[in-house]
Amino acid sequence: MCGGYQAERNELLGRQASNRNSEEFRRTIRALLDQMEQYRRELEQSLAELQNFVALVNKINFFFGSIVVVIWLFRLLKYFGFL
Repeated sequence: MCGGYQAERNELLGRQASNRNSEEFRRTIRALLDQMEQYRRELEQSLAELQNFVALVNKINFFFGSIVVVIWLFRLLKYFGFL
């Protein structure tokens, strides 16, 4: 009788430890998922800022490119004697 009781007690203690480990595992996974979500938001924000920067660089590039085209057009007009 004592052996059966001891085995049942050990099994219950094992289940309790397993449940505690399982709950701790769930909390750990939840914390990791929350941290991943925070990193995802930060990454999206950084990507949006990078897109704004690239758009600004493109506008500056277009502006100076337009100036270069106008200068070359004036040079061509001067070269062919239209100015």
